[in-house]
Amino acid sequence: MSLPPVPEETNGIKKQQVQPRLHRRESPSFQLLGAISETPPETDKSHEGDDEGSFIQGDESPERPRGFQPPISPRAGPSATQASDISSVGQESNDSDGSEEVDGREQSPDSSDDETDMDDLNLFLPGVRQAVFQRTGVAKPGSTLESNRELKRLKKVTNRKTKLSTLSTNSTNLIFPHRIVANKLVSAYLSREFVNLPLFHRNTFTHRYEKLWRNIELWDSETEVAHEDCLFIGFLFGVFALATLLRNPAHLEDAEQYFARAQNLVFLNGIEKGGILNIQAYLVLAQYLIADNNLPVAWKFVGLAIRAAQSLHLHLVTGSHHLALRDNQELSRRVWHCSLMLERIIAMKMGITALTKHSFETPLPIPGDNDYIDHLSTNEPADRNPTIDRPSIIEFFNNSARLYDRYSDFITIQEELRLTEHSSARKKLEVFDPSLLLAVDQSLANWQSGLPPFLHPNTDVNSMKNLLAMRQHKILRIRYLHMRLLLWRPLLALVAAASPDIDARSGMQEATSQRPLTHIIAHESAVKCVLAAAELINIIDEAERSRGTDITNEYDSLSIPAIWETTGCVFASAQVFIAARRCPRGVIDDLGGMQAIRQGAWTSIELMRKYSLIWPRANACLKALEKLDVLFPPGRDEYAGEPRDGGLRDLSWLECLPIDLQV
Repeated sequence: MSLPPVPEETNGIKKQQVQPRLHRRESPSFQLLGAISETPPETDKSHEGDDEGSFIQGDESPERPRGFQPPISPRAGPSATQASDISSVGQESNDSDGSEEVDGREQSPDSSDDETDMDDLNLFLPGVRQAVFQRTGVAKPGSTLESNRELKRLKKVTNRKTKLSTLSTNSTNLIFPHRIVANKLVSAYLSREFVNLPLFHRNTFTHRYEKLWRNIELWDSETEVAHEDCLFIGFLFGVFALATLLRNPAHLEDAEQYFARAQNLVFLNGIEKGGILNIQAYLVLAQYLIADNNLPVAWKFVGLAIRAAQSLHLHLVTGSHHLALRDNQELSRRVWHCSLMLERIIAMKMGITALTKHSFETPLPIPGDNDYIDHLSTNEPADRNPTIDRPSIIEFFNNSARLYDRYSDFITIQEELRLTEHSSARKKLEVFDPSLLLAVDQSLANWQSGLPPFLHPNTDVNSMKNLLAMRQHKILRIRYLHMRLLLWRPLLALVAAASPDIDARSGMQEATSQRPLTHIIAHESAVKCVLAAAELINIIDEAERSRGTDITNEYDSLSIPAIWETTGCVFASAQVFIAARRCPRGVIDDLGGMQAIRQGAWTSIELMRKYSLIWPRANACLKALEKLDVLFPPGRDEYAGEPRDGGLRDLSWLECLPIDLQV
């Protein structure tokens, strides 16, 4: 469904709505991006997209970013030729100032001046009690006079900076891309990243995005852009930066320019003023840094987001259940769980422990009417009585969050089984307590059995008619297999390093009671690790072969994760296949012979070779795999499980991550 074009002029705007300067009053912390703007009427569907969740249609040729030149007249709009090519992202309701009306609705009731409240003995003890209960997470749910006073007090504490900087429209940080380019970038972000990490409510984002472009048409050289608008524009430039890499991972220079402007705008007033929009901005910048493989800085941004969220009590159930509007409650929960999931994703990529306890005390978000995949894809009205198995992006997100929450236990197992220079693989295994391994294994099995139908592995993915549902099914399967691979990899390293001492093959002709049970566990774990890598690679390779020989053709429409996530999975799988060459005969036999290992290693390296042509950051991974392939070739000696030179028993490289290869 095509969207209505942007009006060619603004003559239809009432005179009192056209202001030479934009003076906006501040919004409460909980009414920023997502639940701040008035939701457009339900009859207005123009912001919705195509089957990909996109909201831009047409065959315009992509344009390079260019500087935005504010019109001389405040009422001047785009030229007729330009306006005819620009598609609108969303149609705002007739109310031209919806966000400020929402602010009024969500404002705490007038309880007189705060200082007067504190001086009133009748209000002092209830106020202190409410503050303690909300801080410790034991306050009763609901919006009450006391809870609203406490939220108002919290807002003042976390936003002490009163003199906020503004920017002139002539600032280089406010140079926008062409509207057509901006629309395509936002469309790519919404269809690829937002559906996996829903930081906001989509309707209100598109509503504010359209409103921003209408305001831009009214800018002149004397317009001062307020702090709140600068912050949203900074968030938007972060979206542009990430979407640039989504559309073409090789366009690093363009993405870096957007990121630089985003960073300047987001930190225009430092970090003293913190609300939901600040947290969302930190997270989208962290997403870009992950895409750019700048993980140490991404770690800092996520840490900043989590600390800002904790200052708003979002880590407690009381951080959301006192808000009057359900949209605001859901927004708080989304932002908190997005922060924690990103922390775990980055921790996995860096091989470190996540620092924030994820107890799920704050409830996971609940799907809204606009979060169901069929509604996002077809513009059809949302079903008021959805079935339990109706696919939604929130179900995908919640199950991803639950999956990544199990990562911390992996680190404990990995540290216990890690081989050092003078350690013995056999002795490590014989003193290993497998109770935690078995508990995590059972936890992953329980997680998988609880998946909704559209995400469950038993569902025939080829029967899915919706591309987004199919993509999320495959992405979650890849993530699950990667987690399984990480769980079993330390035992694969022990089996390979101690070969042929640890050989508990199922085809043993003589049963014996002398072999320790841990040997059986290690053997089965090594086999399962290789099988997980094989299934993971097959899913990715099948998706890659579907687009033919053109490596850049329809890259952003593949039913697999973004290339910076897929590269890590392929690298880990290739390492497993190369290490499996060193395993004893029993493991090789249970895998069906060496051919499966050879094929897996070859496919993995070829995929990495393709990715190095698309994403420059993959070059280091390709070179490392090529060297490992030479150092540990498949051969008869390895298959026979014969003793090898002690130097080649060092398998510390199996724990190597792409971040270890950066120079």
